[in-house]
Amino acid sequence: RLKRLKAWRVGESNRLGLPVVLIWPGVSLERLAKKPNEFREEMKMPEIRTWQRRQWENSLGDVLGSIF
Repeated sequence: RLKRLKAWRVGESNRLGLPVVLIWPGVSLERLAKKPNEFREEMKMPEIRTWQRRQWENSLGDVLGSIF
């Protein structure tokens, strides 16, 4: 699961030409890999910046949906 989430992050990084660390926090991906049903709660975590949530919440939710 974590590999798929990290692959999504790398794909977004490559597509936009941004460092992966700016796309989404790794610690968040690790939590989501363990507890994907807590997606809504994860969006409220302080590590996730508002602009990241606005940009990638739907895309990340789609990836989680396709994995689980």
